[in-house]
Amino acid sequence: MNTHKTRGKVARCSDKLKQNVSRILEKTLVIYGIALLFHLLLLALNTASQFKLGYFIVVRRVSIYSIIQSNPLINPALLSTSLTLASTAILSRRRKPRDKALLLVIPILASCMLLGDKLALVACLSISLIIGFILSLSIREVYEGLLIGLIILVAASIVELLLAAANITPLGLSYLINDLQGLMQYLSPYLYSAILFLSIILVNVFLVKRPGASINAGKEDIRINEYYYPVVGSILALIVYVIPYTIMVNPKRLIPTTDIVVYVELLEQMKKTEDPLIAALTLRQGDRFLYMLILYYLQKLLGLDSWSISTISGLLWTPILVFSTWYMVRRTYGIEAAKYAALITPLSTQMLGFIYGGFQANHLNISLLLLSMGLIAENKLWKVFLGSTILALSATIHLWSWMQVAPAIMLWILIETLVRRNKANLTKLGLVIATSLIAVIIAYNVGAFNYIYRNNLLRIMERTMNLPLEAKLNGLLKSLLIYLWGSLNNPVLFVLCINGQAHRLRKLDHMPIDYLNALTLIGIYLLSPDITMVSRLILNVPVHVFAGITLENSGRKSNITIYLLLLFNALYMALNAPPK
Repeated sequence: MNTHKTRGKVARCSDKLKQNVSRILEKTLVIYGIALLFHLLLLALNTASQFKLGYFIVVRRVSIYSIIQSNPLINPALLSTSLTLASTAILSRRRKPRDKALLLVIPILASCMLLGDKLALVACLSISLIIGFILSLSIREVYEGLLIGLIILVAASIVELLLAAANITPLGLSYLINDLQGLMQYLSPYLYSAILFLSIILVNVFLVKRPGASINAGKEDIRINEYYYPVVGSILALIVYVIPYTIMVNPKRLIPTTDIVVYVELLEQMKKTEDPLIAALTLRQGDRFLYMLILYYLQKLLGLDSWSISTISGLLWTPILVFSTWYMVRRTYGIEAAKYAALITPLSTQMLGFIYGGFQANHLNISLLLLSMGLIAENKLWKVFLGSTILALSATIHLWSWMQVAPAIMLWILIETLVRRNKANLTKLGLVIATSLIAVIIAYNVGAFNYIYRNNLLRIMERTMNLPLEAKLNGLLKSLLIYLWGSLNNPVLFVLCINGQAHRLRKLDHMPIDYLNALTLIGIYLLSPDITMVSRLILNVPVHVFAGITLENSGRKSNITIYLLLLFNALYMALNAPPK
C-alpha cells in the first residue's frame, strides 16, 4: 500500500510540476511578443531609412538604436532565453512536426536578428532542443520537426539570395544559414563526433524501417521507368551546375570556381607548342595529360576560346557523373538504391565541390571510375574488360583520384577471389592488375607518379603521422568548413551516408565502394590535418550512394523531408558560388 501511495504522490507532484512549468513558460509569451514586435519595428525603420523615407524616421531610428546599445538593463542573454522558453511552451502542446519546426525556428531567428551573435545562436539552439525533448510527448516529432525547420530556414535564405540578386534589400537570413552551417567550429572535435553519432542513432531509430519490414520488398525486379531517375537527376544536376553562371546570380560574370584559371593557362601553353601531345606530357609532369588532350581537341572542334571551353567542360561531365553513379549502384546495390542515388547526386557534396573547385579532370575521372566499378562488377567478360580498360585510361586523366579509387577496386576483387574461390573473379583480378600495371608504368615514365607520391604524399605523411588525434580531427573539421567555401559541409548527408554504410556492413557481399570508404578513412588519418589533401579524399568518395541506401530503407514521409532539405541546401550553396 505504501508503495502505491508513494507512486501516487510522485505522479501528482510530477503533474503539478509540469503545470507550473507550463504556466511559467506561457507567461514568457508576453515577453516574446513584445520583443519580436519591437524588433520588427526596428527592422521597418531601418529599411525605411535605407530608402530615405523621411528625416523624422531616420532620426528616430538612430535614437532607438542608441538607446539599445547604451542601456545596461537590456540583457541579451536573458532576452534570448525568454524567446526560446516562449516557443518551447507552445511546442509542448503541439503534435504536428511542422508546428514544432516553426516553434524551434522562431527563437533562433529572433535571437539572431536581435543579437547577431553566433554564441547566442548556439545557446538558443541548445536550450530549445533540450526543453523541446523534455516537454514533447514524441521525440520523433521533434526530430522530424527540426529537419522541417532547417528546410524552412534554407528555403527562406534562397528567396533572400534571389531578392538580393535583383537588388532588393536582403533580410539577413542568409547570414543565419552561414552561422548554422559553421556551428561546428565552436565545438571540440570530440563533441562534434559525439553529436554526429547521436544523429546516426536518431536516424536509425526514427527514420529507418526495421529489417524484414523494408518498403522495397519484392520491388527488385520492377524495372518500369527505371531510366526516368538518372534523366531527372541529370537535368537537376545541369540546373544546379549552371546557377553560378546565370546573369541574375552572377551579373558581373565573375569566375565562380578556382581551377578554371589553371585550365586556361594550361591550354594557352599547349597552343604555343607545335606538338600538343608533348606539351600535355610535360605540363604538371603529365599527371592529367589525356584530359588536357581531350580539352584541347574539344576546344578545336567547338571553336571556342580557352575561357569558354574551361567554363563549360565541367557542365558536360555532369550528366556522365549522374548516369555512372546510377549504373554502378544499380549493378552493386540494386535498382531502388540506384534510383535514390541518381536523384541525390546533383545535390551531393561531390557535385557542389566540383562546382566550387572547378576540378574538371577530377570530375570526369570520378565519373569514369564509377562506371568502371559497375562494369567490373558485372559477370560478362567483355564488360569486365571494358571496365578494366577504362580504369587504366583514368590514370592518365587524373592520377590523384585514380590512386584513391583503383586500390579499392583491386582489394575488392582480391578478397572476393580468396573468399569465394571463383574462377571468374580470378579472371577479373588478372585483367584489372594487368591494365593497372600498364597505367602505373606510363605514369611513372612521364613523371606523374613520382610527382604526386614522393613530392606530396610522402612529405605530408612524414609531417602529420605523429600528430595527436585531436589535431587530426581538427584538420578534418577545417577541411569540411573552409576548403571549397564549405561546400563539403553537409552534416545531414554524412549522417545518411554513415547510416547507409552501417546497413551495408551487415551484408556479406561487400562491393568496391565499401573498400573505398575504408581506405579513405585510413587516408584521412594519415594525411590530416592537411586540409587540401583531406578535402580531395572526401571529394572523391560518392557519399550520396550510401545516403541513397538509407532512403531506400526509410519511409516516404521521411524521404521527402530529407530530400527537400538536401535540395534547398544544394541550391543555396550554388547561389553562393559566385564571388561577391
